[in-house]
Amino acid sequence: MKPVLILKPFIETDPLTGEVTTFMWRGSARNSTYSQLSNLREFLLHSNLTEYCSGHASAFGISIPNENIEAFKQYVYTNLSSMDISACYHVDFIWPFKDLSTKNQNILKIAEYKSVWGQGIEEPKVAVEDIHITKNNITLMSPDKSPTIKITCDNGLSLIKFKSSKEEFESLCPDSNLGCVIINIVGTCEKNEWNGIINPQIIIEDFEVLSKAAYYF
Repeated sequence: MKPVLILKPFIETDPLTGEVTTFMWRGSARNSTYSQLSNLREFLLHSNLTEYCSGHASAFGISIPNENIEAFKQYVYTNLSSMDISACYHVDFIWPFKDLSTKNQNILKIAEYKSVWGQGIEEPKVAVEDIHITKNNITLMSPDKSPTIKITCDNGLSLIKFKSSKEEFESLCPDSNLGCVIINIVGTCEKNEWNGIINPQIIIEDFEVLSKAAYYF
């Protein structure tokens, strides 16, 4: 998740002499919600090389004097070239998969407040660690229209990944009938009601594969 600056030259000249009186690079800056850099605006202001950075922490207008542009690029490169660009999620709960059966009621309680989340009240995110996937508990639904991955747990909980793909499913599916894939996920809590039966769900926002094993006992 890399921050992005889109700049174009802003040049003013003296109407009588034609000499350049102002040469700036102006435009806008955007940062991902899940960037490791929490406040892009403050980071750029700290360079002391900008004319202004005006707006929000992750979306703002920016102006850089032309004489500062090379030093500005060096400042960004020096400080961000080694930055981890993988997504960074701030979660409210971290649950080990082996203990998830005891958390089902918590999932349903969080899901009850679905109508409350909105501007200024962010929906809680949960992380589930060390999920073991076998060929028996993972399914790709609607593969040709709206690929959706469903991971079914023994306790009635389902983990759902919408807007998926066959390639993503194959990356999560064990290579053999006896194997398993171990992942961590980040997602939100839902409840699934069907024929009067209510089961907890976690809607997967992102995942990471930890390992693949040829055998699972």
